[in-house]
Amino acid sequence: MSTQQEIKALYNILGASLIPSGSSGYIPGLGYKVTATARAHANGDTNTFTVSAGGLAIVTLIYGVVTVAAGAACTITAGSNPTLGTMTTVAWSVAADVDALDVGDSICMNYVAGTLTTVLTGVSGNYKLFAPAGTIFVRGSAVQGSSQWTLYYIPVISGTTIVTV
Repeated sequence: MSTQQEIKALYNILGASLIPSGSSGYIPGLGYKVTATARAHANGDTNTFTVSAGGLAIVTLIYGVVTVAAGAACTITAGSNPTLGTMTTVAWSVAADVDALDVGDSICMNYVAGTLTTVLTGVSGNYKLFAPAGTIFVRGSAVQGSSQWTLYYIPVISGTTIVTV
């Protein structure tokens, strides 16, 4: 076993025993899981998660599940609004058209293309994003429908947590 494999194994063991408040558990390779309550799509940013002050995390997966179908034109994206230093708000992807999605359909980012994609069966996507202290938002283009968002994260700075707003 290489040193890197040993460190990864140790982190996975320790991480599982140090579950932060607000997290529903640790999954090796994905990190801590946090699920927000379902929220209506807004015409603008809806702060959905908060990254602890002074913190930095890697978001390994973020996805939404439609809880109320939009039924009319609506696009969704997600991003970060950091409060650290001079960092600026950034959308993590281009907006995905969600107006044709039904209840239970998934919205997930596609790392390769750098776009938010709609996934009609199951959850798919593979990417990692840095989330500095501040908020993680879901941005809508219209007040249509709602979704429930879940993310997984791994702290980069010791003590970093992500909780729902």
